Amino acid sequence: MVSFFREDDGRLVAQRLAVSPWTPTALAGTGVCGLLARELEAHCPDGFVPVRFTADLYQPVANAPVELTSTVVRRGSRISLADASLLQDGRERARATAIFLATGVRKGPVTSMPM
Repeated sequence: MVSFFREDDGRLVAQRLAVSPWTPTALAGTGVCGLLARELEAHCPDGFVPVRFTADLYQPVANAPVELTSTVVRRGSRISLADASLLQDGRERARATAIFLATGVRKGPVTSMPM
């Protein structure tokens, strides 16, 4: 099976496909975004679908083990929002946010504003 990362003692280690094509000492943005998306996907409630994924890669991510953390920012009946961070040596290197919306037909008004 082809893999971008493998798990080792609770941290993720890059495989060849995740390494930057420009330098072997850094990870490619595709691998970093894939890791963040995978982490956020775990927070998608049943009956919801992802509608937006936003990633900020504001520091280079070295070709070294990484850790991921995530949290649910808001969970409602129609929308759910989660944040994830990628850490190396205790420093945040990249982060992402995902928004999930409920699917299906809803009964009642879409908004509670008077017409």
